[in-house]
Amino acid sequence: MVKNKKGIFFGVSLGVGSPLNITVMALRVLNQVEYLFVPKSDNKKISQAIERIKKMPVRLDEKNITELYMPMRRGGLERYWSEAKDKVVEILKRGEDAAFAGIGDLLHY
Repeated sequence: MVKNKKGIFFGVSLGVGSPLNITVMALRVLNQVEYLFVPKSDNKKISQAIERIKKMPVRLDEKNITELYMPMRRGGLERYWSEAKDKVVEILKRGEDAAFAGIGDLLHY
């Protein structure tokens, strides 16, 4: 019996300062995955993470990009985090790899 393959979830820090300061491993992941998730704190603006990635040698035309609305405020965030999680899990359950890319050291906390 073969078990269903689940996708791999990568957390990718886009760093701070110059976009050229991204690691080789981060670039490798960003170019490898087909599904890219980025946080967006304002529904009226494009994600700052996408704006940063556009300045990097990443082949965005080959990606399925989803902006996850994650407002920067106190309280009442469970709904937004749950909706974001559901979108990511849907892709991973299909056996597809995905990356969540954000500015700064997003996996530190």
